[in-house]
Amino acid sequence: MNLTVTISIYAGGPGSVCEGSNCGRPKGAGGAKYRGGLVCVDFDNTLIEHKKGGGETTPRKMIPEGAELVRRLKSEGYRVVVLTARDNHDVVVKFLAKNNIPVDGVTSHKPPAIAYVDDRGVHWDRDVEKTMAHIKRLE
Repeated sequence: MNLTVTISIYAGGPGSVCEGSNCGRPKGAGGAKYRGGLVCVDFDNTLIEHKKGGGETTPRKMIPEGAELVRRLKSEGYRVVVLTARDNHDVVVKFLAKNNIPVDGVTSHKPPAIAYVDDRGVHWDRDVEKTMAHIKRLE
């Protein structure tokens, strides 16, 4: 099932609007129009401002640089899927559509991708001390 509200969404399994190897690829698209691979972008504190532990459920303020990144990725031919731990994906979908952010899907499941953009992400380069220091800075 495809749902179109400025953005195309692949309807996947329970609790997700994007799942499996087709994540980020609208049904019937076949991937032909995409030059780049799939990039996953986190929602809270990457695309929108979100207070840590605030329990806030309604997205309010877009992060301009996050919106610019998604638009740039799309203009260069990447598929973009938003990753979120939020239970209600409809809220995310509506917010993205309202703010004209062109994504290919929204999911809580981590699909195979060439990159994951996340404010809490830690790059693993096999340096345990460097990685541990980065993790401690996130606390």
